[in-house]
Amino acid sequence: MALGQYALTTWPHLKAHLRIEVGDILLMEQLIDAASQRLDGRCRKPLRQREFTEAHSGGQGLCRGGAKRIWLNHRPIVSVTSIRDDQGTPATVEATDYTILRNEGALEHHAHWPEPLYRWNITFIAGFFATVDAVDEVMRAACHRLVEHLYNAVTNGEAARSTQLGQSVTYQQLLTGDLPANVEMLLGPPYVGAEI
Repeated sequence: MALGQYALTTWPHLKAHLRIEVGDILLMEQLIDAASQRLDGRCRKPLRQREFTEAHSGGQGLCRGGAKRIWLNHRPIVSVTSIRDDQGTPATVEATDYTILRNEGALEHHAHWPEPLYRWNITFIAGFFATVDAVDEVMRAACHRLVEHLYNAVTNGEAARSTQLGQSVTYQQLLTGDLPANVEMLLGPPYVGAEI
């Protein structure tokens, strides 16, 4: 099984962290994916870089066009792939017409955003880590601790393995509550808490 787009660690990294012997690598990779997605959701900012598309009018509220900045919902912004009108027409905005305010989550036009025919569809890449190998040690440690917590819950019968969807693991009740204290203590700015 290949790890998903959210993965914050790999089996070799995790294996070096674990203090137990594990034979079911497929289960561990499923737990890595589940823990990574839970951490991504907890941080409310994409940890692994991925593509998003958002629609904007180019202004504030009911105003169309004229704004200096367009605020995007995901950050940090790495790059803008395209800006297209809803009608599929190419943007009349060149990449040289605006600056990416990476950590603020905004695109700042050098003059003001023109009015789109309907809405701008902005496709962009956002997130902290480009690859699983680029994940910093703090976030990797948080993932390791959460995987270990989930593994203990599965092996102690607190969460059930489901055969309904092949080898998938269901432990939704463990992923919707509070994170374990030893995981939560690792999370802080810039991932959660104060805005970057």
